[in-house]
Amino acid sequence: MDCECVRLRCRQTTYGTIRSYRDMERAKSGLNNRKPSGPMIREISYPGPVPESDFRTLFEAVPDPCLVLDPTLRIVAANEAYLQLTRTRREDIIGHGIFELFSDDPAETSATGGHGLSASLDRILRDGEADTMPAQKYGIRNPGDKGDTFEEHYWSSFNTPVFGGDGELAYIILRVRDVTEFESAPQAAAGRHTGATEQGKKRSGLSAQDKRRSLAVGMAFLVAVALLVLMGWLGYRMFAELQGATGNVTHTYQEIEKLQEIFTDLSDAETAQRDFIITGDQQHLELYRAAIDETDRDMATLKSLMEGDPAQQQRLATVEAAVRDRLAALWNGIEIRKTGGFRAAQEAVSSGRGKVLMNRVRSQIMETIAMETDLLQERSTLLASKTAKVNQNLLAGSLLAVALLGAIFTALNREITRRGRVERELAWRQKQLFEVLEERTRANDELVRQRKNLEEMNGRLEAEVTERVQAQGLLKATNAELADANRELEAFNYTVAHDLRQPLNIICVYCQTIRELCGDKLDGACLGYLQDTYDGALHMNSLIDALLHFSRMARVEVRRETVDLSAEARAVAAELKRTEPQRKVTFLLADGIVVEGDGGLLRVVLVNLIGNAWKYTGTREEAIIEFGVTKVGEEKTYFVRDDGPGFDMADAVRLFVPFQRVAGNEFAGHGIGLATVERIVRRHGGRIWAEGEPGKGAIFYFTLPESRN
Repeated sequence: MDCECVRLRCRQTTYGTIRSYRDMERAKSGLNNRKPSGPMIREISYPGPVPESDFRTLFEAVPDPCLVLDPTLRIVAANEAYLQLTRTRREDIIGHGIFELFSDDPAETSATGGHGLSASLDRILRDGEADTMPAQKYGIRNPGDKGDTFEEHYWSSFNTPVFGGDGELAYIILRVRDVTEFESAPQAAAGRHTGATEQGKKRSGLSAQDKRRSLAVGMAFLVAVALLVLMGWLGYRMFAELQGATGNVTHTYQEIEKLQEIFTDLSDAETAQRDFIITGDQQHLELYRAAIDETDRDMATLKSLMEGDPAQQQRLATVEAAVRDRLAALWNGIEIRKTGGFRAAQEAVSSGRGKVLMNRVRSQIMETIAMETDLLQERSTLLASKTAKVNQNLLAGSLLAVALLGAIFTALNREITRRGRVERELAWRQKQLFEVLEERTRANDELVRQRKNLEEMNGRLEAEVTERVQAQGLLKATNAELADANRELEAFNYTVAHDLRQPLNIICVYCQTIRELCGDKLDGACLGYLQDTYDGALHMNSLIDALLHFSRMARVEVRRETVDLSAEARAVAAELKRTEPQRKVTFLLADGIVVEGDGGLLRVVLVNLIGNAWKYTGTREEAIIEFGVTKVGEEKTYFVRDDGPGFDMADAVRLFVPFQRVAGNEFAGHGIGLATVERIVRRHGGRIWAEGEPGKGAIFYFTLPESRN
């Protein structure tokens, strides 16, 4: 027999196993002595995109009160700090115009907040540039009096436009600050001592040097804002480049995966051909055609992935030619089995041509994967470089921002100190202003206290960062151990698929050969032993298939699509009826059950659950199997019910454990089906359980997440 009939379950291996193939090929040609040119693929890491829910958390955690407007000046978002400052609720302000909710006090003629804010927003809409508002008198409606009175407040605001991907204005962010405690006390004292204050101003006045200092502080602030905006733009550009590099790495991974899947599909086709030659069962031809269809789909997908790269397309054409030659040889063996029988097919397969063609396919695919791996190494190195560059720029930008804020704080502090000296001079000249000086002193004490609190918070933040760095190191080590464990599991799967199946195949072939060549010379007992040997080998081969299928469920990517479970249940029932048309089984299948999930995996769930019900009702003359949906609490729940032998609820915990079988040996099986169902349901985010009673049937419940639509 052709040794290539050993089934290669490449789909159950990852890139680490394929890389071992490549190392084997390089060992033959002496290429293993070459030192690697870059880091291994598993060592490449880069930050993923921040989830959308985290942006909400980040916005709520901003300490400054922030309000977001759309271009029509309607409120679309407000963080918690803003709601607390204005004493409003989010549901009361979202969707309303800002001037509809926050208008000037009509009884206060000196209020300028509404007019100043309107002018600032008009400048943003006209020029598309950020605008800073000085302190404005802008009262807040008093909620205790149903909004009929206003509480005096002073505000400063920094208003920033936000543009969408089309370059049009999308939002306006208002970052506001309540400066009432700094503005109201001096102005209240000035109101009580207007004459003295005006007299003091006339004597002291503002010198030209004072004006120049104020202008310098304002210019420094504008420069800082401009630099921060520039840093934000540069960060956006670098992040876009990082996303492009990430997409290239992902694209190359997809190409390598499809090459693996093509090899797996071809191996499945070879196995189905081998099984048909041995048994002559038409069911294996169905598996063969399914493998061919899967090969065509994977080849088409790979072509679309490699579109636009002439070198890749040329290599793909070579691979495709080798695959087509192998498929033609497989079909030739099937035709010989149909027309000439088992021996003729055995002689054709034993010629060794299949092995040559399969080696050619393997060689072409391994060479293509090697090329893709080299390309992946280059793209991964580029991605790592860009990631490092982004991190460096983020760090530099953060340091620059801290430096700018420190410089601005120093300048403002000096200006405040200088103005304090002027005010103390006025207080010395006019003793009536002592109250103002005392209030300002208390305000400065509060600032010092807040600064100390900020320093303590920074210390705690640094400690938290250190802990996170340590945790990341531990996580990296754990991931490395997990990767090693996965590679060992893949090596085990490879051994099962090759080293265990080959002797089983030989046993099956020899049993068939002995029966055909020496069957008339053996007595009934010997023929029985021979049949038991053949059946045992097939059973073990089937058990290996079940084990590999169960292992594959842990790595298959769960797709999200609309699945008609009612239609799938009807298809499973029809297939079961075709297998045993003499049975009297009534199927009660509910209509209109549509869910969101992986269609192929959910079909496996129904095949196992309805198939179990069919199997365990096999001793009944008439049976009823039901599939439907119900409510368990507030949760939509799907179920499969039968009137078979049932089970004791004390055994329910063992139903979904691999190789644990509650029923007796009169029902065939490996104990894998329900464990596979539990794994699929859990990977969809649902849960499964069972209820039963001896002699009164069983019912299996499972849940799935609600559709996102």
